[in-house]
Amino acid sequence: MKKKWIAALLLGVALTMAGCTNAGTTPEAEGQSVSSESSVAGKTDGSKEADASKEESSAVDSSTASSEPDGMVSAGSKEDMGIDDSWKGLYAEYIEKEIVPMLDAREPGWEEGWSFGMIYINDDPIPELVISSGYEAAGNIICTVIDGKVESLQTSRLSFYYKEFGNVLVNAEGNMGFYYDIIYRIGEKGFELLHEGTNEEVYEENGPTGEVLYTMDGKEVTKDEYYKTVNAAIPGTERIFWNLGSSYDDMMKYLKGNGPKNYQEAYREVVEALSKDALAAGRAPEYYKFALIERENYDPLLLCSGNHTFCIYAFEDGLLQAGPDQWFSETELIFVYPKLGIIQNHQYYENNVSYVSDYWMRAGSLCASYLRTEAEMEMVDDEWKLVLNENGEPITTYLINNAEVSKEDYYKFAERNDEKFKQQLVANDEEYTFIEYYHGAEMLEMLK
Repeated sequence: MKKKWIAALLLGVALTMAGCTNAGTTPEAEGQSVSSESSVAGKTDGSKEADASKEESSAVDSSTASSEPDGMVSAGSKEDMGIDDSWKGLYAEYIEKEIVPMLDAREPGWEEGWSFGMIYINDDPIPELVISSGYEAAGNIICTVIDGKVESLQTSRLSFYYKEFGNVLVNAEGNMGFYYDIIYRIGEKGFELLHEGTNEEVYEENGPTGEVLYTMDGKEVTKDEYYKTVNAAIPGTERIFWNLGSSYDDMMKYLKGNGPKNYQEAYREVVEALSKDALAAGRAPEYYKFALIERENYDPLLLCSGNHTFCIYAFEDGLLQAGPDQWFSETELIFVYPKLGIIQNHQYYENNVSYVSDYWMRAGSLCASYLRTEAEMEMVDDEWKLVLNENGEPITTYLINNAEVSKEDYYKFAERNDEKFKQQLVANDEEYTFIEYYHGAEMLEMLK
């Protein structure tokens, strides 16, 4: 078993080095939630994550350019991005008058878990604000500005993806055999429901039958019809998944213009805080080491590495954000594309199973893109065996952001950053670190 896993990992390394690239009651702001969110929320109470494999399709346009950061934000016909920032005051007021009182009453100490980030859904200069609980039962509140007023959408559970400047957002989630894809756009009065699809396991007296019932907009449809609608909304290659935002304090400082003046000031505070945390935990201040990762057109990222974990910080226009915050793992390879600001995780296992995730930070939001392969298996003599095709090859499913694609389209998307320079991330106590780390005192000098 160990030899097989090592062989799979070495194959993963080879592919990587060749450039193969890629996770009760819900609080609502009174009068701001979309009324058409119907019965879905009521059928999805629980804490288990949605089964990502429920979303499949053969209709993905692989010719679409990657939705990941290319160094510059573009809003199509909009050329004045960021000039008018009156929306900052609107969001600050909304958070203080609507969100804070609501959460203070329902969830004392909420500031430690909730996060806040900006994304661009529709084609205008004003970003949307994501207010995330960080746990499934409470989901997210997504805000937009319409005619000087904040309108909001309450998602059912956490997972959603969107097309940047494409004016489409999909709340794709579920739990325990019941899953859904709720598709929205931003209209003249706020968020509007376009389609509501559900797919759920069919049960009889003795349990699940293995069949799945698909409905779209209240009507029963076939599986192909279901995913034709879902993938027509946003093809897999154009989906951006939202993961995490900035802290409440950092977002409020940003909205009120009280954030750090530059990345040097912001990162100095981070380095000093982590050094103090190391002392408080009984470690030497030098436990954490640091590096700056340059990005095109944006301030550099700050990489903070311990012996077992790492965290990356981003700073943009007065807004500080922490993330990804992860463990180094023996089963995972981690890379960074310095100019693109992309952090990439690779996991390869036996039986043609692999996961590749791209993460990047913009406007206080940690966003992601996911690639996955799965081989078809069958149980023979109490052992799971690969199902082979007529050529003796494993029958494998290829997915880009949960949408099924062909092998050719998968690798076309996976290899889109082949020519870009990347470096491996490892713990700071490794014999060779690829990236040069600096002690806290050294980094503080660099940040003066």
